[in-house]
Amino acid sequence: MLTEALGSLLEQDYPTERYEIVVVDDGSTDETPGVVEKLAAGRRQPRMRLVRQSPKNQNAARNRGISEATGDLIAFLDDDELAPKEWLSSLVQGAGRHPDAGCLGGPARLQFEGRPPRLCEWCGPGEGSFDMGVGEQDVDEVGGGNMLLRTWAVDGPGLFDETLEGHGDETEWMVRFRRTGGRIVYLPEVAVWHRRGRTDLHLTNRLRKGYAIGRQTARNERVAGQHVSSRHWPTWPRSHVSSLAHLAAIPRLLGHAAKRGCSGGLTKAARALGYAMGGRWRPVHR
Repeated sequence: MLTEALGSLLEQDYPTERYEIVVVDDGSTDETPGVVEKLAAGRRQPRMRLVRQSPKNQNAARNRGISEATGDLIAFLDDDELAPKEWLSSLVQGAGRHPDAGCLGGPARLQFEGRPPRLCEWCGPGEGSFDMGVGEQDVDEVGGGNMLLRTWAVDGPGLFDETLEGHGDETEWMVRFRRTGGRIVYLPEVAVWHRRGRTDLHLTNRLRKGYAIGRQTARNERVAGQHVSSRHWPTWPRSHVSSLAHLAAIPRLLGHAAKRGCSGGLTKAARALGYAMGGRWRPVHR
């Protein structure tokens, strides 16, 4: 996947002398260094280089990428994604239309490399997709795997929180960025392909991942100070409300899966259970 992700970056229609590729190796034990060295060998433009660090997490890798990059615009792409050839130029054009936006991003569309899961319209295209419609707009967040930052955007809120990991780990930074008055813009034309391999599509693995995502989301939201509304239970800590709401949704989600034959109901139920367990009935306030 890394070879093909980097290949898509090498084939951008943006002038090759005007961008570089920084690959952050967060303590891999596979052939990542060899893959990068082979692709970078003998290449003058675009420049590709590998930086290695002890294993930590994706936010630590993002921070290392920010510190290593030499440009004033930093675009992020995950190694399980593919960038269309117009991706980089579209991001730069979007940044030009919104010079005061410190963070911009676009959709992540699924590319199934096996039999797609059976999903109904209500459950959408599946886990790992991100789409906020066809209109260019100000938003609260974008996906970390298809995101552009201006270097000055981290001056106020600081870097990504390296104590966080898993689903939504980048969202906490966006909450801090918005609190400093920062602007985030969604660019519908700047899409990437998020690849889903055969093992990703097995129901057992999807259920495990759904549960893990729920737990990670709950913890990351606590750190960010986010919560669901507690207006119906004004005397309860907000995390109680959030956890109970997710638990209460599980029977409905299981019923939906049985009635519609939709595996999305099962994965959503696993995610709701993970969220409830990850909440641990503790307040969300810092």
